[in-house]
Amino acid sequence: MRREPDPGQPSSHGGPHLSDDLDLARKATRRRAVQVASLLALLVILVAFVVENAQRVKIHFVFFSKDVRPIWLMLTCAILGGAVGYLVGRPGKQVGRPGKHEGKVPKKP
Repeated sequence: MRREPDPGQPSSHGGPHLSDDLDLARKATRRRAVQVASLLALLVILVAFVVENAQRVKIHFVFFSKDVRPIWLMLTCAILGGAVGYLVGRPGKQVGRPGKHEGKVPKKP
């Protein structure tokens, strides 16, 4: 009859802990490779986008017109949109969402 090793004790061949550590390391390496590939793809798209939108065009604002590069206009809109989204969505300041303690009846001792 063979005796099984105690799950808490590592066996002579490294046991399940070594295998789990290798799997975690492989997953972390794979995740990092996917992140780097995604970042490179986004960088290539961004460079192509800037090159395509480098020429000046006439933009008609409400009260005036100006020759600008579309990339600067889009970047300005993105920054303004991010700032407004942050201000509206920051914790404790959401529009239309009650606060943490609103609507609760305090408990009596």
